[in-house]
This record gives sequence, structure tokens and C-alpha cells, in this order.
Amino acid sequence: MLNARRRIASLRTFLAGRQRLFTGIALLAALGGCLALGGWPLRLLLLGVVLSGLLEVYRLFWPGRRKPLLKGCGLLCGGGMILGQAFSPAWPLFFLTLGFAAAAMSFLSDYGRGNPFARIQDHSLLVFGLLYIPLLIVLALPLSRAEQILIIAAAVVSDTAAYYVGINFGRHKIWPSVSPKKSWEGSAGGLAACALLCLLAGALAPAKGLPALPLWGWLCLGLFLNLAAQAGDFFESALKRSAEVKDAGGLLPGHGGILDRLDSILFVIPAYLLARALAGAP
Repeated sequence: MLNARRRIASLRTFLAGRQRLFTGIALLAALGGCLALGGWPLRLLLLGVVLSGLLEVYRLFWPGRRKPLLKGCGLLCGGGMILGQAFSPAWPLFFLTLGFAAAAMSFLSDYGRGNPFARIQDHSLLVFGLLYIPLLIVLALPLSRAEQILIIAAAVVSDTAAYYVGINFGRHKIWPSVSPKKSWEGSAGGLAACALLCLLAGALAPAKGLPALPLWGWLCLGLFLNLAAQAGDFFESALKRSAEVKDAGGLLPGHGGILDRLDSILFVIPAYLLARALAGAP
């Protein structure tokens, strides 16, 4: 009986891995095509990603029919930040400010009606969602195509290597209270893979429009981006556990929701921008 259960568990793990792989390939194909085309195809893809991610964030903490007007305002502002950036860098700031104003007025109205349980944190989720997803993505839009690909590749390679190394060799858990399945072995695998990726990128840098760094600088960048990717993954896991859900959504078979695949990238973007600034890149 015990052996049968183990075989069933192994089969489920195998099938889940295959499903995860096929979904990942489809996502990369769609993203690669839009990156190659650039312009509005890429922006429309990002619009869909941002709206789906925002809706997942809002549903985590405003489930069901809670706060429908704030949800709608958040989606409107998030979409405006992505589309508006095509016309002026001032538009994302305008829509972010609009989101803050909507959250502030919602709290004021709630408190002003005499609700003794009115709390600003119940309304500020609107702004948190805008800061967490569309603002970070907007920051990556002015970067070169090669830099955008590097950011995505660093997050994807970190996640993929950590997942498969952890599945096969993971024994020692990192932070069970936040993410029970993540292991030190998987973490080390992701770290090594991301460092190797950045070393390869460094070898191609002069021809591909990436920053000019020495090889040791690319190695440090790989380590730094991987740590950011892992932090983003843990952060999103903490969000889900605090909301008592397993996945942020069910849009992507084998992966969960959009946020489950976006979490690492969202933290890699500011990490790369910080490293870029410290390196003195124009």
C-alpha cells in the first residue's frame, strides 16, 4: 500500500512537472514573439499581464464582491500606467496619483459614514497593487531590448533551476513558514544557473547592447539578481499564505496565476536598475 502511494505521488509530480514545462514554453514563446515585435504588441501583452496580476492581488485580500469600485479603479489606473507610458513618462505618475486619491477618498468616505471599523489599510491595497505590479514594469520599459531579455531570463532561469534541483535533490528547507517546499539545494541550483547566465551575457555584452562590465561584475550581477528573484518569490508566497490560498490564481496550468510567474521578475527589475546605476551605466 505504501509503495503504491509513493508511485502515485511520483506520477503526480511527473505530470505536474510536464504541465508546468509545457505552459512555460508557451509563455516564453508568446513573450519572445512580443519582445521581437516590440511596440504595441508588447505593450498589449503587458497590459493583459498587469490587469490579470492586479486582479489576483485584489482578489487575495478583497475576495468575492468586496470593494468593487476600488478594484475597478485599480485596474483602470494600472492599465493607464502601462498604456500612458507610450505617450509620456508623466502618465504613469498621474495614474498612480489618481489611484492614491481614490484610496484616500474611499477611506474618508468610509470613516465619515461613522464606520467604527474603517481602517486605511483596507483601502490602501489599491495603491499597493499599483506599486507592486504596473509601476515596476513601467520602470523596465525604457531599457534596451537586450536588458529586458536579461531581466526576464535571470528570473526564469533562477525559478526553473531552483524548481528542478529542489524537486530532485531538495532535502533542507529554507523558510517553511513562508514557503514549505523551497530548499537550500534548490536555492543553490538557481543561484548557480543565474550566475552562469549572466557570465554568458557578459561575454556577449559588447555586441548586444548590454552594460560594459568585467566578468567578475557579471558574476556579482548574477548573484544579486538571483537573490532578488528569490526574495520576490518568498514575498509572493507570504502574501498567499497570509490570505490562506495556495495559488494567486488558476490561469496558468501547472503554475497557478499570473502573479505566481511574475513575482520573481518584479523584484529583479529594481535590482537590475540599482546594479545598473551603481555600475554607472547611462
